[in-house]
Amino acid sequence: MQIPVISDFIEAIKIAINPSANTKTNLSSSKVMALYYKSLVLPLVATVIASLYIYRTPTALYNWAIVVDSLVFIPIALLLIYAALHIVGARIFKYAKEDSSRTLVSVFYTGASYVSIQLIWNTIKLIFKITGSTSIIISGIVIYVWMIAVLVVIYSKEQKISKKEALYSVLAAGILFAILIAILGSLFFSFTNILI
Repeated sequence: MQIPVISDFIEAIKIAINPSANTKTNLSSSKVMALYYKSLVLPLVATVIASLYIYRTPTALYNWAIVVDSLVFIPIALLLIYAALHIVGARIFKYAKEDSSRTLVSVFYTGASYVSIQLIWNTIKLIFKITGSTSIIISGIVIYVWMIAVLVVIYSKEQKISKKEALYSVLAAGILFAILIAILGSLFFSFTNILI
């Protein structure tokens, strides 16, 4: 008998390791979004426990920042990435052959893989007290490049396009995503300046 939380987490890790073999093309977007949240349970609990063990306080800022990030901000970012990838892949380049729900599936499959890998890494950093900006920056770059590759593979599979077309779409969507974040950030900061 498998425990669902553990099997969902293992599924997310398998997707990160071999996305073309471990993704199901007929899975609905709601089931992939559920996989995202269910795959978070085990690594979030491990991260919180490791953080409590190291910091010895339930109010350690690091605990709650990871939880809020994984449950709120990363899904918002994934929806923005989905929007950018849909605009680029389906509307501008006209590569996408399937409907937009397949793009959403691609993005949330990648998101489940990303948070699982990231939370494992965060737990390892906490347990072994890995510090230093260089190691953190290098590991962050490696994880992001890996996830871009995972997204390219899943997006090409879900949209039934070549990996080259998927790569162009993902890179262009990344640029559009950066522009969206810059615009939203400037709007947020200009709004907060008005309030102050």
